[in-house]
Amino acid sequence: MPIRTMGSNLVSIDLLFGRIGDRGVHYIRMAKNCNMNTLRLHGGQIVYPESLYDAADEMGIMLLSEFPIGNCCIENDPELLDNLERTVVNIVKQLRNHPSIIEWSGGNELEWYFRTNEDRTGMYRQEKAVYSADNTRLFRYTCPVPGSRHSPWDYNPDLHYKLYNHDIGDNFKIAPNMRFGEFGCQTPSNIEVWYRDIPPESRWPINEEDPVLIRKNAVQAVFAPNMWFALNIIERIFGKADSLEMAIKAGQFLGAEGVRYSMDALRAKGKKIGGFTSWVYNEPWPNGAGSFMIDYDGRPLMMYYFVKQALAPVSLQLKYDSLLYDFFEDTFAELILVSDSPCDFPELNWKWTARDRHGNIYGSDSGVVSAGKQTVKTLGRIKINPPVEMVYGPAFIEL
Repeated sequence: MPIRTMGSNLVSIDLLFGRIGDRGVHYIRMAKNCNMNTLRLHGGQIVYPESLYDAADEMGIMLLSEFPIGNCCIENDPELLDNLERTVVNIVKQLRNHPSIIEWSGGNELEWYFRTNEDRTGMYRQEKAVYSADNTRLFRYTCPVPGSRHSPWDYNPDLHYKLYNHDIGDNFKIAPNMRFGEFGCQTPSNIEVWYRDIPPESRWPINEEDPVLIRKNAVQAVFAPNMWFALNIIERIFGKADSLEMAIKAGQFLGAEGVRYSMDALRAKGKKIGGFTSWVYNEPWPNGAGSFMIDYDGRPLMMYYFVKQALAPVSLQLKYDSLLYDFFEDTFAELILVSDSPCDFPELNWKWTARDRHGNIYGSDSGVVSAGKQTVKTLGRIKINPPVEMVYGPAFIEL
């Protein structure tokens, strides 16, 4: 039956590969408990221990399996290509009997489609090698390809909601985006990681020039000095942070809110989106910040629990343009029902309740709706603004 692939990107469970052991079973189990049905085994990583694939077989987690190469064009060197072909055949023969693997991919962000004039001999050698050992699954040249996309990987409150509320094109601007291979939001690590692995003098205040924080990936990472901790975004939304503990709580909320909203919005596009995998599922080292939902110790961040909500087989969600409601004018959110369940539901009872920061109810509604396979239904609009006497503070909408 048609099914939307929904999940995240699994990266190496430990940067020291020999220490992985059977830890992968825990990550597969947590993916299942999080309502995921898919993990992309990110290229540039490894072939995992057999126990991980066995667990995915048993628990029904589909694997998009990439070969361990990424972010390049494979050189047209005869000896290299011969070794590559042998390696691909070896990997496929090791893993092809696992039903959890639903497709092979050449690797992460191989630049065949970014550089249109590049020699594609290596790409075709990979394809030949895969089909010589397994002609039962699709071989995808890389991720992304036309019709799919990577980015963004961070939460920007000015752009986030507008971006996901619209039909996002692919990276190549030549096709609608039908598969989202990577997207995500920044988050601080769990406080225990900071207490254990970062010296007290480097913890607070956050200093973008601190060598420990740079080494621990909290700042000066990827694209900007304030990635991944992003204290500037935290303080813009919540005000001046007075402690590391409060900054971590606020930062984890923003990361969780951002990824939950992304997944909600992608599901609400219905059959326009065939699948998505967030960046990223797990952290391979005890860093101070990143974009992951499970830390190096195998413990969930706030993002994990928000994603579990977003990926419920039948889900109520809100569509809005900002995390902030307007002080002077009415602000509305759209109430949407989404179902990716294989079952039909003739009668579902739905309800929403609006509360102010003290828990006082200022609005509610309920009803009955039917939902079939891959349903998207708008159930109405909710006015977010609390009454005048309650406006100083957050509004909570329970679904």
